[in-house]
Amino acid sequence: MVYSKEALKKKRSIWLSAGFLAGLALKIAVSFFAASDYLRELFTPFINWYVLNRFHNPWDFFSTLGLLRMFPYPPFMLWVMALPRVLFSPFLGGSWEAVTGLHLFVMRLPLLGFDALMFYLLLRLFPAQARKVLLIYWLSPLVFFINYVHGQLDIVPTALFFGAAVLILEHRLLPAAAVLALAAASKSHVMIAMPFVLVFLYRQKTGWTRLGLFIAVFAAVYAAIVAPYALTSEAFREMVFNSPEQKKLFAFAVPVSSSLSIVICPMVTVLIFFKFVSYKKLNREIFLMFLGLVFACLVIFVPPMPGWFLWSLPF
Repeated sequence: MVYSKEALKKKRSIWLSAGFLAGLALKIAVSFFAASDYLRELFTPFINWYVLNRFHNPWDFFSTLGLLRMFPYPPFMLWVMALPRVLFSPFLGGSWEAVTGLHLFVMRLPLLGFDALMFYLLLRLFPAQARKVLLIYWLSPLVFFINYVHGQLDIVPTALFFGAAVLILEHRLLPAAAVLALAAASKSHVMIAMPFVLVFLYRQKTGWTRLGLFIAVFAAVYAAIVAPYALTSEAFREMVFNSPEQKKLFAFAVPVSSSLSIVICPMVTVLIFFKFVSYKKLNREIFLMFLGLVFACLVIFVPPMPGWFLWSLPF
């Protein structure tokens, strides 16, 4: 991508603007005390236990306690959230059940980092629209509520997936495959967009060899992260792949007969995919628009969690 000097200047100066710094200060301040029960009672104790018990399998431990909703995320999300907890360990208590204001702030550090990454990626795509990116994304009340008031973790897979999409548009396919695998290894919902990604690559005359390498890199990175837990831990499979959130995909259905129903979300997703494939030419705008549509389906046709509204926003 080639940008004018004026656009690049705007892109750089926006990081020191009053709007960006005010948004950053508010996000940091609120991080110390605002949190939903998910962050206070589930995610933070789960990360605490993982770090304090020398990175042993936390899904197994909480499964023995009958707490199956503690952390319905794959391993990469666990590692991302655990890193700042390790760094701040000397300043935090020794009980995995302790949740203080500092604990909440530490849990927000990865969210803030990926929030800033998303801001950077949007500026990378639209450097001439830096002020609009600041107002529409960085200062978005929706983004603020999800990340810093409610405390959902969805910004992590969303930023990673969006980063993979940007790399694809820049024709950096192997790094894109690796980043896409990290997104899937932090939350499984991104798998729903894989057919759109593969069709887009094929229609961009990627070639079977490079397309095969893309799939191989994605599969290798994803398997290296997820397989050690998925193959050895029944508790992990139950809490992550069989969680109540995963089953929501089939919540809305139209009965056709006494033994047959049409599940709305998968049906609409397939229809959107057929429309996507029908385009003779696929450009950047169509690609991003349809990714936004498919993620929006998971909010419109599924009973959503608050964090799910973030998935389609960047697109």
